Amino acid sequence: MRLSETMPDGASLKDHLLLIHKNTGKKPKELENLIELPPEFTKVWEDFINLSSSRQSGFGISPLSYTEIKNYGDLMGIEFEPWEVNMIKLFDRVTVAEVNKQQEKKAKSK
Repeated sequence: MRLSETMPDGASLKDHLLLIHKNTGKKPKELENLIELPPEFTKVWEDFINLSSSRQSGFGISPLSYTEIKNYGDLMGIEFEPWEVNMIKLFDRVTVAEVNKQQEKKAKSK
């Protein structure tokens, strides 16, 4: 998820790291275990990133609701297929679990 973050120049962190790898020949640690999504999932991933950036948060992050996904689709003129909604929910479950795990680690280290 972190690799998708947009940097001040508009490129993603992943793009910056790939450029470093290309220019230096040294692979940054963040790229070592990188798993590429099949091309069929690229658009769904982009939609998830857009949805995720507008999620509600408080003491932690809230899971995306089906209503939020539908509203996003309506606003963007997207009619999601059921498998696309399932993928967005899967990406979301993994993201929420990872954020919660990181917050627990942080809390234990204090």
